[in-house]
Amino acid sequence: MGIPSSDTAAINVIDGLVDTLTTNVADLHTDVGTAITAIGGVNTDTDALITTLGLVHTDVDGLITTVGDVHTDVGTAITAIGGVNTDTDALIVSVGDLHTDVGTAIANIGTVDTVVGGLATTLGLVHTDVDGLITTLGDVHTDVGTAITAIGGVNTDTDALITTLGLVHTDVDGLITTVGDVHTDVGTAITAIGGVNTDTDALIVSVGDLHTDVGTAIANIGTVDTVVGGLATTLGLVHTDVDGLITTLGDVHTDVGTAITAIGGVNTDTDALIVTLGLVHTDVDGLITTLGDVHTDVGTAITNIGTVDTVVDGIETHAHSIETKVDTIDGLVDTLTTNLATANAGIVTLDGIADAIVLGATKTFQKSLAVASNSGANTVATITSSVLIESLTVKMVTTHANFATVVITGGAGDVVDFVSITEGTTANLSAADKQVAWAGAVELGNTKIIKATFAGAGAGEVTVLVTIKYRPCTTTGALA
Repeated sequence: MGIPSSDTAAINVIDGLVDTLTTNVADLHTDVGTAITAIGGVNTDTDALITTLGLVHTDVDGLITTVGDVHTDVGTAITAIGGVNTDTDALIVSVGDLHTDVGTAIANIGTVDTVVGGLATTLGLVHTDVDGLITTLGDVHTDVGTAITAIGGVNTDTDALITTLGLVHTDVDGLITTVGDVHTDVGTAITAIGGVNTDTDALIVSVGDLHTDVGTAIANIGTVDTVVGGLATTLGLVHTDVDGLITTLGDVHTDVGTAITAIGGVNTDTDALIVTLGLVHTDVDGLITTLGDVHTDVGTAITNIGTVDTVVDGIETHAHSIETKVDTIDGLVDTLTTNLATANAGIVTLDGIADAIVLGATKTFQKSLAVASNSGANTVATITSSVLIESLTVKMVTTHANFATVVITGGAGDVVDFVSITEGTTANLSAADKQVAWAGAVELGNTKIIKATFAGAGAGEVTVLVTIKYRPCTTTGALA
């Protein structure tokens, strides 16, 4: 028995729907394959990104180590330069001492005996200070060498730092490129999954139509015998499978939507990562530029320290020149000392001759006394060492009516009479220029006194001039 034409039409409709479903499922399979390939590309690029980030991490570790070395070497350089500063302070103090001692030497170069000894001592100090100056300059020279070595280490570490940062810079460029590839592949994946989503929507619509048409076919299949019963059973199974397919595709649709949302988040985070890495790239460029400046400045510092070294060498040369001149001065002082010793011997001889001359010479002492006529005893002279008195004269300069007498005596207890009470009277000294004289030989010793004793009727003032001629009995004999 044949199939009714209405059933044939229904089967044909089902066949058409199954063909459409098959086509849509094939398209879905293709789009899912494309999505898987694109996501595989994302996975590959992510692996490359992780590898590149590992390199960046390694290079940053190397950068941190190198910067630590730079920090250590700069500390060493600072310590060495601190030593230079300390030695320079000592140098300034030593030069100050040298200046003071040379000034003292110049000030002390004066007379003869004691000065020569002081000059020799002072020049010895100058010599010692010059030795200290040379030692200090040697320390400065050593410390400057240490500083140059330490800063050379800084320069080497800076070169290594710049090289390492260059590697970081290269790796960051590679990272940015890789992230760009990730961004592109994620975009491709989103587009492919969008196609899956569209095909899934069409599939759901087609399966819905299939469900409707199968329902219609089942309704139209009526009184066909075994085939129709079998067809009904088969179509029931188809109906059940189609329901399961619709449910599954609904789940697929939901999961694809979730995946699109998640990948959209990945896309957003990738954009932020690209922006952040761009900032890192900019900062690394700035760091490389800054370290280039540091490299230049360190080179300048090394050049300048080389100049300092030259100056210190020059100072050291001048210090040696000063030492040579001081040695020359020492020789001159030795010669001067010898000559002065010879001169001293001559002076001793001359002193003896002078003493002999002094001891044989006659000296004169005068004392003016303006006193009251009745003033009593007045000191005329005090003896130093020993003298021989040969003559004494008392002359009236101005007289007064109250004046009566003047007596001139000397020695212990006034035992020596130069002018007696009968000689120094008003009659002999009544007017200006009247005089009374004594001549003879009287020796008086150290601290003995010659005095004039006045007597009169009142305190009217008189003035007399006492003149004494004497010879020193010793080189220090004198009247005062």
